[in-house]
Amino acid sequence: MFANLQALRRLVAIADCGTVHAAAEMLSLTQPALSRSIRLLEEEWNVQLFERHPRGLRLTPFGERACQHARHLLRECQLAEDDLTALSGGGMGLIRLAGAPVWMSTILPQVIVDMHELYPDLQIQLSSMKFTVALEELDNGGLDIYCGGFQKTEKMPSFLVSQPLFGTRLNVVARKGHPILSRPLARLDPLLDYPWVSYMSDRAYLGMLMDKVQAATGQRKEAVVFCDSMLAALNLLNNGNYLAFLPSTFITLMPGFDLQIISTDIAEVGFDSGIIFRRSLERSLVLDAFQSSIRNRLAEGSFDPLLSTQAD
Repeated sequence: MFANLQALRRLVAIADCGTVHAAAEMLSLTQPALSRSIRLLEEEWNVQLFERHPRGLRLTPFGERACQHARHLLRECQLAEDDLTALSGGGMGLIRLAGAPVWMSTILPQVIVDMHELYPDLQIQLSSMKFTVALEELDNGGLDIYCGGFQKTEKMPSFLVSQPLFGTRLNVVARKGHPILSRPLARLDPLLDYPWVSYMSDRAYLGMLMDKVQAATGQRKEAVVFCDSMLAALNLLNNGNYLAFLPSTFITLMPGFDLQIISTDIAEVGFDSGIIFRRSLERSLVLDAFQSSIRNRLAEGSFDPLLSTQAD
């Protein structure tokens, strides 16, 4: 099954399009030819890959797993082809890149400029993405490199490599001049008196903070704004009496916001930030240039040391 890349492409196309008709149009094939390819795959494995429903076709559980492997293998083959083409002096191909908000807003735009100075014809597909979604996309071949925060204890599949680059800490954040700054914070009660903003990727961390507040005061505070946009969250903090529990890099690296960290007696929560990439990219020209540019850019900024190094 996996020796026939053409058949795998057809399997993925039907899964993506939802119907044989739409997939056949996308691949410039006749419907009978496409249906025959899938039938041969089903006969080879003696299983059903798709089941019919009112709007078209849906993958069976076996089909889901087969399609996941197919996406992974197709992307690995494409990366290998792109790497060899680049080494032979040809084009650079396409790299699929995603990042967490701080990376997307401050680090990656500069790195992409550096990359295109070296490789003007390199195509980059850039997306903003949460860590959990990025892992799924890395797994199914939809992504090549993810830049963002992750815990050292998180195990990666063997075909992925994680490379921590700097540490970041979560802190209570408010605008300069916020009323809470005039109150003593030896006790945590003042944290209950103001509205909280919960940013998309840090909702679990806000829950951890409120667990500690509740342990100390017997009360907790729920967020009144749940925000999927980093810029919107920072603007809310900048213009109102809101509080948030955010990475320190939001404050040190994002220009144009008059925010500050609020010191409390709560023990610090932190994690490392870096890149996760497909192992097949190791020693490729694209990854070498990407890593070099990131290190140069990080050396120019104010970044905390790796937390995992300190823990060791």
